[in-house]
Amino acid sequence: MTTLSFTYSHWNEYELLADEELERDYLDFTELDINFLDVELLENMLDQYSDLDAELLKEKETTGDVDIQGTEEGFDTATQTNTVVDGEKVTLIRNVQSIVEISIDQGEATTVVLEQDGKLLDPIVINNGDTNSINITQ
Repeated sequence: MTTLSFTYSHWNEYELLADEELERDYLDFTELDINFLDVELLENMLDQYSDLDAELLKEKETTGDVDIQGTEEGFDTATQTNTVVDGEKVTLIRNVQSIVEISIDQGEATTVVLEQDGKLLDPIVINNGDTNSINITQ
């Protein structure tokens, strides 16, 4: 069969749009979506706006069964943190002057406190964070 001889009767043979293709969400944020050029290198500007951002950081972002507070899924411009919810894990990546990458089981209740270059970030709380506490100082 050539491309010129393709008829409607061949359509069912190829199933160009299978049901599984239509149901899958292709817009998930993955580690491949991280743009390292989005990082604001002038972090001191964040200190000036910390009071304004404090209320925004406390807003909850619910991602499926995971409750994340203190940052947004994807790239959060206020905290300069990439949050990737993939499968059964939540990965936090922060790459400004130092690199932090931590993966946490999606079902765990964890609080993550990051301090990089003398700047203490607001805690990132996953699932109310009452079971585990992780403190990272660089």
